[in-house]
Amino acid sequence: MALIRQRTQFTKLLPGTLNVLIDNPRTEIRADHFVSIQENTWRGESVTFQRCRLSCNGIRIRVLLMRTSRNYWGHGILEFMAEHQLRDLFSVNDEDEIEIEFFVSGAEAMAKTMKAEPDNARQG
Repeated sequence: MALIRQRTQFTKLLPGTLNVLIDNPRTEIRADHFVSIQENTWRGESVTFQRCRLSCNGIRIRVLLMRTSRNYWGHGILEFMAEHQLRDLFSVNDEDEIEIEFFVSGAEAMAKTMKAEPDNARQG
């Protein structure tokens, strides 16, 4: 986790993911951050991260879309990581809808997520 936190600048990133089933499979993700198989001491695969936002129940938060080189779940399920436990933060159950906001470019993602504006996430 330390390498991912350093590389992504999500300094309080928590382990675990929220898996989201999507209607239109997403075959490609932009590599805003990357951990190679050689660097990955906890899994025998590389990991790509794309910055984006999730919104649900009036809460909007910056997150990382994570995809491993093996892509265990396939292209129809996306895995998200954040500095919060997403299921608890959003108070979601299976089948609840979550809005995903993808940025047009890596530069846009960095500008939007690194601004000094607070996320609307509850702390706790």
